[in-house]
Amino acid sequence: MSSVLLIIGSFFQLGIELFIKGKKHLHLVQDEKFIDFAFREFNEAGGETHLFLVIGANQKLRFVKISEIVFVHPRLIWHLLPFAKGHVKSIFFHSLPSTFHKNLLGRIPNGIPVFWMSWGFDLIEIFGSVDDYVKQKTKLIVPRKSQSFRKSQNNVDYYRAFKTQPGPDEIANRIDFISTVIEDEYGIISPNLYSKRPKWIPWNYFSMENDVIKGFENEVVSGNNVLLGNSGNFWNNHLDAFDDLLEFKTSFDQIICPLSYGDQEYRIKVKEKGELVFGKNFVPLNDFLDYPDYVKRLLSCSHFFINSTRQLALGNILLLLYLGSKVIMDTSNPTFRFFNRNDIRVFSIAEAKSGQLENVDLDKTRTNLLRIWGKNSIRMKTNNLIQMIS
Repeated sequence: MSSVLLIIGSFFQLGIELFIKGKKHLHLVQDEKFIDFAFREFNEAGGETHLFLVIGANQKLRFVKISEIVFVHPRLIWHLLPFAKGHVKSIFFHSLPSTFHKNLLGRIPNGIPVFWMSWGFDLIEIFGSVDDYVKQKTKLIVPRKSQSFRKSQNNVDYYRAFKTQPGPDEIANRIDFISTVIEDEYGIISPNLYSKRPKWIPWNYFSMENDVIKGFENEVVSGNNVLLGNSGNFWNNHLDAFDDLLEFKTSFDQIICPLSYGDQEYRIKVKEKGELVFGKNFVPLNDFLDYPDYVKRLLSCSHFFINSTRQLALGNILLLLYLGSKVIMDTSNPTFRFFNRNDIRVFSIAEAKSGQLENVDLDKTRTNLLRIWGKNSIRMKTNNLIQMIS
């Protein structure tokens, strides 16, 4: 009965928004903190009208705080989307987190621009191989996830849309524009492998002043701790990072390791191994902290080690760079190349092991961070994006 009521309620709410209030840009989003940033940017820029939808029966939000969200049942969006032409200006996918979201692409009529705001993991799951980004020891404890691809878009019914997903070429063919967290990730969609490649447009969720450093503009790190990773997610390659930390020339008082979200079994194994290797110096952050409290913990971290080989934890990296922490990364991570190309000093694992971690020009770092992720830069990107797809 609750599903029926949700479908009826969603139908009337969508009807009012699209048929009475006029054409809108649709944003298909998740309950993630980044969505508040997107809501602010799109609704303050350009004078366009944007409608944010969460697909699912659960109408409770944990991380989204300020956004005006419309909940829509999967069955309703599945059957209404083919009739969106004339009522929808464009559709934004804020990541492609599920098989169902990927199948929705095939339901969108031609002529409606489709924009994919990739979060990185979804790009790799579709166009790359997750195994290529997991290091040797961590691979032993990573939970396995199977995927089923189908060969054709034909005859995909509602129930199959949750089980088998379209192939990479089908997905690429229906997406007109893509924004990746950093431009270097765009190369994962090889122009030699796919008949159509979505056009890349620069855009980011957060700005330094509004979302990253607000309330901490004049702070500088003090202390001798290291932050390890950004979550209890296997992309951080925790077990391999433990071995690397033992070889770093710098010794730390504490290894602070955020583990408040991610696969539970994986987090337990990381915590057990961390305590075994480092004893009481290993400090897991098991509970979610409000952002101000989280930043206060990070102010004790003179170093930040992110052992991912893909783009990850950009918000944490920007914050700690601004606060004066020395950020250590794998050189195969595209973010490492991006920072060095933009004259923002980050360090390699090899440099940390050899002790070659010179002092960083903090004023120069802050200037370059604000040049790329300052609020004026983000607003200009938002205006340009809206202009391109309107």
